[in-house]
Amino acid sequence: MITTKQVAELRSQAMALKPAAWIGKAGIHDTAVAEIRKQLKKRRLVKVKFLNTFLEGHDKKQQVIDLVHRCDATLVQQVGNMVVLYK
Repeated sequence: MITTKQVAELRSQAMALKPAAWIGKAGIHDTAVAEIRKQLKKRRLVKVKFLNTFLEGHDKKQQVIDLVHRCDATLVQQVGNMVVLYK
């Protein structure tokens, strides 16, 4: 579990990041999860963007929770369709 102070620092670092992965029409599939895990291992802090084409028929909160569990990561921040994960 990360502390509030650590979350603040991670949010600050995430501001400079560009999205490392995009979740589109295909959804949260194994290839996307594998790529995000690879990026987390390499960088430890990753920004992921959910495209509107994916979110139209899905509950955003539930999809974020699913992504966090499948990537075995910690949710740092969610702003709009952008999510920041930490491992």
